[in-house]
Amino acid sequence: IVHSQFVVHGDLSGSNVLIDGYGRACISDFGLSMLLTELGGQTYAASRHAAGALRWTAPELLAHWVPKDKEDPLYVFPTPQSDVYSFGMVMLQVCLTTVLFSCIDGSE
Repeated sequence: IVHSQFVVHGDLSGSNVLIDGYGRACISDFGLSMLLTELGGQTYAASRHAAGALRWTAPELLAHWVPKDKEDPLYVFPTPQSDVYSFGMVMLQVCLTTVLFSCIDGSE
């Protein structure tokens, strides 16, 4: 339902999924979320961009961490598809009952 409102979470991780009293998963922490404005066709403009939790980040979003050319920076924004990837990583973590990529230093 979030994506149907033109909102991309952009920072979905295991710590951003809470369970309510009925056992339903609820997505929280929309601090890095972006509102998308359709410009026409498949083109969107993001109202905000920030780096999220690397362990759950879609690979295509990691490209901006490795600059290919100093004069031609690459700007990559979270998308509904990258949120789906992150959600898949959350589900993998739930199934494995362990922190994914625990060898990576980070906040989680």
